[in-house]
Amino acid sequence: MTTDIHEQLRRTARDLLQKECPPSHVRSLIGDERGYSPELWRIMADVGWTGLNVPEEHEGAGLGFAELAIVLEEAGRALLPGPFLATTVLGVMPIALAGSEEARSRLLPGVARGEIILTGAYFEPGSWFDWSAVSTVAKASGAGFTLTGVKFPSPFAHVADYIVTTARDEGGKLGLFVVDARAAGVAVSTVETLDWQMEGEVALDEVAVPGEFVLASSDGESMVERVVRAAATATSLLSLGAASKALEMANEYARSRVAFGRPIGAFQAIKHKLANMLVDVEAGRALAYKAVRTIVEETPDVAEAVAAAKAWCSDAARHVTNEAMQIHGGIGYTWEHDMHLYLRRAQALARSFGDAEFHRDAVARLKFGDAR
Repeated sequence: MTTDIHEQLRRTARDLLQKECPPSHVRSLIGDERGYSPELWRIMADVGWTGLNVPEEHEGAGLGFAELAIVLEEAGRALLPGPFLATTVLGVMPIALAGSEEARSRLLPGVARGEIILTGAYFEPGSWFDWSAVSTVAKASGAGFTLTGVKFPSPFAHVADYIVTTARDEGGKLGLFVVDARAAGVAVSTVETLDWQMEGEVALDEVAVPGEFVLASSDGESMVERVVRAAATATSLLSLGAASKALEMANEYARSRVAFGRPIGAFQAIKHKLANMLVDVEAGRALAYKAVRTIVEETPDVAEAVAAAKAWCSDAARHVTNEAMQIHGGIGYTWEHDMHLYLRRAQALARSFGDAEFHRDAVARLKFGDAR
């Protein structure tokens, strides 16, 4: 699946993020009410990342999820803050696949130029990333609908220009809609996550959605499944990137930190930690990119592959970053050291789009069925 173009994209992404998103940049956004840098967003737009999966006819690069996956893994290594996943996966993907020509023409070129930020609001409080529990109501109103309900979590909803959301029609069928975040009846409140990212609660009170912004009025289940699986895989890739970088940092420290006259990496206990961390990362990479392949090729085992990747990468990132902290010893726990940033990000990502237990249950059902 990897090509020379993919490797060039990876090198370019890593170089750019090392320059523009060092740990000092991540730290500078702690406590920032926006939670991201508009200046960095502009740079990302200029190199084509915000339009990576936007079709060429709408000013995008016209690439797919395989290419987006590479940038996401590199974003995980750099702890990139901001609405990149929210825009490219939760927003662009359903609009590009199911949007009317008017919706695509109005929204996607602006996304590609970095002028429009998107997000998704697919779930509701207490549903634990189960989109089947959606109870937001969509009432027919002329050629469009009005939406009423509460959605949570919606990453970076407070800076989004448009929100792709789910609701049920009066017959209980699931639909998918694009909401103008500044429309009458939309209220967004924010919650800061463990890693200082921003999640929004979106309250909708008879919010009008015109007909051209209806992605699916009563047959949205398959599209929501596709987007949520892509988002879970994207989160796996972010976790993988964070774990990979934490492993490199731990290995470098083990080679340079001397105790009892030897680098601590020479001691068996540290070697075994590093070896186990490497196994976690490499197994996670295999599972994550298998999930990417099943999404790209739309294979029958896509649900199982996505769930397995998310379960493994969630736990692996938490384990690797925790072990990296242990290898660093006391210095790793200080505010001045960057390792705690990786630990926090791994913990936060583990909960996004379903934790390891949630996805293991999914694997068990899909692979082995329900015991009755």
